[in-house]
Amino acid sequence: MDKKKILYISFLDECKRPGYKKKLYGEARAFHNLDCESYMITFHGTNMIYVYHFSNKTQSIIKKIYLQKKRISKKRNIFDELFSINTFFKETKKVIQDLKIDSVYMRRIIPITPFLLHFLNYLRKNKIFISYEYPSYPWQKDLLTSGYKLFYILDKIFYNSLIKKINLLVCFGKYDRKDCDFIETMNGVDVNDFKLKKQNVKNKCIHLLGVGHVVPKHGYDKVLLGLKKYYDESNQEFEVFFHIVGDMNPNVKLHEMTNEYKLENHVIFHGVKTGEELDNLFDLCDIAIDSLALNRIIDSGQFVGTLKSREYLARGIPFIYAGNVDFTYKLEKLPYFLLKVDENQNYLNINEVVNFYNDNIFIPEDIRNYAIEHLNWEKMLLSVIMKMNENDI
Repeated sequence: MDKKKILYISFLDECKRPGYKKKLYGEARAFHNLDCESYMITFHGTNMIYVYHFSNKTQSIIKKIYLQKKRISKKRNIFDELFSINTFFKETKKVIQDLKIDSVYMRRIIPITPFLLHFLNYLRKNKIFISYEYPSYPWQKDLLTSGYKLFYILDKIFYNSLIKKINLLVCFGKYDRKDCDFIETMNGVDVNDFKLKKQNVKNKCIHLLGVGHVVPKHGYDKVLLGLKKYYDESNQEFEVFFHIVGDMNPNVKLHEMTNEYKLENHVIFHGVKTGEELDNLFDLCDIAIDSLALNRIIDSGQFVGTLKSREYLARGIPFIYAGNVDFTYKLEKLPYFLLKVDENQNYLNINEVVNFYNDNIFIPEDIRNYAIEHLNWEKMLLSVIMKMNENDI
């Protein structure tokens, strides 16, 4: 039996968000490891499209496509999105024909447009199996809190049409409808993408770390308010610092809060960091911060699995979270390297963080091994391949 040829379709710019890029590559490489011929098409910068072929350890560029029309704005806007998506689908059709693709795996494309629906019609007409991923679900509050109201309206209009055209919905979350064939899964991780952090010697300084494209759901404002309350107290035994790495959504006002709370000496904004610079920050820091305010975008009690939590585990750093992390909900007891805090409290209790630091000796290898055993991408995507192999469309 010939191997299935699967094309991972991503409309993201892989140069813009290193964390997303690692997820895309991890999924595409997992498809190879699950005995598929795995390819991916994605933006590389604003005016280039790359096509990759994946093996179990590496990926090779097999095609580069240059787009001559420049964007009218660096910020996301509907005009650039519409032009880009139309061109992107034209080129994707050529790749599908050239490589004789029989299955596609599409990461959610925002917003849903007639161009996308027309492309899905093309795939169905050519009997190509369509798996469509929602990387976070429900999606409505996430779009609204990020400020993309027009994109939200378009998705509300076209969502039902999209669902009718796909073969399989891959949902990272709990799917609350019965209108299509779907699989609920979790984010995975390829630990080989991340350097294991060094084990720190304990002292009287605690360095906290938050990494990613910062949006309201991360709740870093709670850390700042917690630090203010902590430093308003007297006789602090530990000095606590918060390092923030990544770009920020305009709706997040952390710089202003830092100045207002007079935390300039304890909150450090590093901007986007990658490679050795990012590795060094992980080595410096003792505890990471996962999302503390997911209840701003989803219903309280819903299980989630952030990319950030996977990177933290792969690097071997303990982390703090609020809400319900997907891989913990069946556990009778949390691993010693996780601290769950109250998502309904508007600040992070730093004294609780200090106790977490004091009461444990964190071993990076232990934390990384947990990710290897429980959160590898092959385990997360096996059910997708099984569904794909069941269908002869």
